[in-house]
Amino acid sequence: MAKRRRRVNARFFLILGGLAVLLLIVTIVVLSGGGGDTIEFGSVETSIQSAGVIIRDETIVSTEKYEKINFNVIEGQAVADQTLIATVFKRGYQDESMIALLNLQKEILSYQRRKLTGSDPTLEDLDTRITAVEALVRDTARGDSDQDVLTLEQQLKSLQSERIAYLRGAVSPDSQLQSLYNQLQDQENSMKNWTRDIVNTAGNGIVSFYFDGYEQVLSSTKLNTINVSLISSLVRGNNTTSTTESSSEQMLYRLISPNHWYFAFTTKIDSPMRLCAGEEYYVTFDDYSDAIYLATAREPIVFQKSDAESTATEGVVNILEFNVDIGSFLGIRMVNATVSKAAQGLMVDAEMVGTKDGIPCVYVESGTSVSRVQVDVLAMDEKSAVICPRNENEALVSGQKLVRP
Repeated sequence: MAKRRRRVNARFFLILGGLAVLLLIVTIVVLSGGGGDTIEFGSVETSIQSAGVIIRDETIVSTEKYEKINFNVIEGQAVADQTLIATVFKRGYQDESMIALLNLQKEILSYQRRKLTGSDPTLEDLDTRITAVEALVRDTARGDSDQDVLTLEQQLKSLQSERIAYLRGAVSPDSQLQSLYNQLQDQENSMKNWTRDIVNTAGNGIVSFYFDGYEQVLSSTKLNTINVSLISSLVRGNNTTSTTESSSEQMLYRLISPNHWYFAFTTKIDSPMRLCAGEEYYVTFDDYSDAIYLATAREPIVFQKSDAESTATEGVVNILEFNVDIGSFLGIRMVNATVSKAAQGLMVDAEMVGTKDGIPCVYVESGTSVSRVQVDVLAMDEKSAVICPRNENEALVSGQKLVRP
């Protein structure tokens, strides 16, 4: 038995034709780059992972070239204003001068001991304490103790000064001892001509004697001159800096603010997501700390190529400012970080945010015209972005129609 044919009526062709017209309209819209979206209120969470650099609020203290140096503070020590940092021995100094001074001190000590009659408990106590510290210095030098040598040397110097002062008062000088005192004074005066005390005059801070070569270009006073090339070079491990100190001086130490520092990183010039000036962000640093830091963003610095600078590196320098303990970042320069933020406000489709001349923007449709509005992107993920106008005289409101860049 033959199958019965089904008759196609006119209604079928009408539906098919309507679908074809709809498909054609969609195709034209897509190919023409159009398409629209409406501004609405919403929230977005964003996260930026980037390698960057630590910039410290620090003062570099330099001194004239020297023959040798005796430090009076240790690496990472907190100091106040007028603290003695070190004593430098000027060029031309010879160790024979110090040897002569030490020999005179030994001769005086020996003579004072001979003049004492009977036992002296105070002197015996000082001798015992000095001997104990001297033993610790030797053990530390051999690696048998993990104590700090500089701290031990300071303790030893303090005890020796205490013994000298005690014996000066306990022993009445005869002509020979007075002669030794006079010789010692002459030798000390001679030594003063060869030495200079380095006293901190830059206020309170933390002392560091280590330099990585970037102190002159990555400083809190030069934030506006930091560029993409500099940060990118450091992140790649290339040291392209050159010293700017004079031939007659050398950097001696850094005085670092313990609670004020920065983190700088770069983003691509065509990426709308970058920091927004004045906004707060949460930051975590890989490998160095489990802490979650809160920082405030400075105005991003945009670098574009021009005909005159065809080899310049394009991009955006983002800088976060911290007002918390610098901790382990005292001597660290390059770090990997995650910068996060959750924002609420005017929300648009992520594809509606573009860039023009390195600045994020959206295109607002009003009747038959389209206007470009520069925006700050507070937060952005793969689907949506929370934005606000950069300029006070430009307004964005919920319900406005946008067109794709």
